[in-house]
Amino acid sequence: MRADAALFAGGPAGVPRRTAARLGLGAAAATVNAGAGRVEVSLIGIALLMGIVAIELAVGGRARSHPRPAGALALAAGLGLAAALAGAGGPATAELTARALCGAGWMLWLAWGLDWPAVRALALRWPALQGPVELVDQTVLQAALTVRCWAEHRDQAQLRRGPGALPMAAWGVVLRDGVLAALHRAEDLDATAQARRAAAPPDGGAGPEPVPAALEARALRVGNGPRPRLQGLDLRLPAGAWLAVCGPSGAGKTSLLRAAAGLEPAGAGELLRFGAPVPAAAPLPRRVDGRVGLMVQNPEHHFLASTAAEDVAWAPLARGQDPAAARARAADELDRLGLGDRADAPVHALSFGEQRRVSLAGLLAADPELLLLDEPTAGLDPVAAAALVTALGAARARRPMAGVWVTHEPRALPPWIDRIVLLRDGRLVFDGSSADALMPDRLRAAGLLPPGPPPPLEPA
Repeated sequence: MRADAALFAGGPAGVPRRTAARLGLGAAAATVNAGAGRVEVSLIGIALLMGIVAIELAVGGRARSHPRPAGALALAAGLGLAAALAGAGGPATAELTARALCGAGWMLWLAWGLDWPAVRALALRWPALQGPVELVDQTVLQAALTVRCWAEHRDQAQLRRGPGALPMAAWGVVLRDGVLAALHRAEDLDATAQARRAAAPPDGGAGPEPVPAALEARALRVGNGPRPRLQGLDLRLPAGAWLAVCGPSGAGKTSLLRAAAGLEPAGAGELLRFGAPVPAAAPLPRRVDGRVGLMVQNPEHHFLASTAAEDVAWAPLARGQDPAAARARAADELDRLGLGDRADAPVHALSFGEQRRVSLAGLLAADPELLLLDEPTAGLDPVAAAALVTALGAARARRPMAGVWVTHEPRALPPWIDRIVLLRDGRLVFDGSSADALMPDRLRAAGLLPPGPPPPLEPA
């Protein structure tokens, strides 16, 4: 996704010439492929795409920016189509395979080389196009993330292979892993959108208490079967208070956050937010609450728009806020997290640490009253981690906010968190002050320290 300087001569202002040509060619190819109903047409479309990719890879300027997995995709598409035609699936299977491969290939080609922000800004001048543009925006984003995933897997395969070309079997694994990653993101996309779009209940969701707890679990179980992910959990988080949840992998930390956000129903027991029960049997739109924000471990599963500024503004816009005010708020949150100069950057082109800070900015822009953070500083350098903690501290100062901070590192918590909950195998093993939680015996009981006394220090 580049911003070309040259504008399309005689076309819409702000749309680069190469972007307009690419968009027109891709739309025409996809339309013909979708409506033709003949294997030969899809074969021609795949052959044309392979030729274009080969030319782009051969041109010096394009070779530096074009992802080589695109060439591998086109080759794999042709080989997959040939296999389908030669197999026993019959003409109907061959036609379906050809159309799917041709359509996917053109979509990815468009997603990588299209100056989508310029096209998006132009299309949003017409309010009637907002819904279709949002859908296309998410498609472009998911395609770009898939291409990046392919590139990362290809690089790892090449490093492990050593010198020489990758065998076809390795390319099959690379493509498979990229598709699986895309499917996992797609599974989370609807839930993410529901949670970020949700508004607070009309009555405020207040329970019988004058100041209800932000979160309360009573004998909570999450997951079924012989080994539920959480079982028998009792926990209460007062309004405006913060706590840390620590434990080894598989302790149930993420399951607690997902249940608290309403993304996963309780299997048994009771879960309350702001004094109101979260209905376990209700569909997802009724389990989420706009006052709750969840920051997931993989920021790619958080994004609903293709640029940093648009993603941060997504929730305020979805909740009916004035567009100018929503975008001004997004700019403010990005500035506070040190990302003001990255507002127009495509989210798939950001570093992992930048993506994590953008996902936090998107949550803060919705003014949450309960913030659920899953390993929020993991993968951040010390400066970025400090900026994230500072931004959270400033957000707490601006308005009351409760929070749950999940981490494997109980010794590296913000200063305002003085309560730690330790989980192990889905069960609560400690709930108390940070000083008590950090005692070696308690950390060993939670599986956060190896058994026995610490090894002696080596002499200097």
